[in-house]
Amino acid sequence: AYYDLALALKIHGDGYEAIKWFQKVIEKEPDNTWSYYGIATIYGDRGDAENALPYLKKALALDPDAVRKAAQSQSHFDKIRSQASFKALFR
Repeated sequence: AYYDLALALKIHGDGYEAIKWFQKVIEKEPDNTWSYYGIATIYGDRGDAENALPYLKKALALDPDAVRKAAQSQSHFDKIRSQASFKALFR
């Protein structure tokens, strides 16, 4: 239920509140790939690589193939995609 709430908040543009709920999911399920990814997308949409990349890195560690495919095909990371630190995650 926490994940669904976080996702709904994210979709409705309340990213900071969504992050809080994604973090609650992570507290209960530390291996929840898509909560890390959800947080990374919120920061990515804002162009905040410094905060996006640690969460994206954790998501990649948990499910490299699925996260790689999602991150490379979705627009969430368009604002940071050209940064060396982002590119380094996908080498």
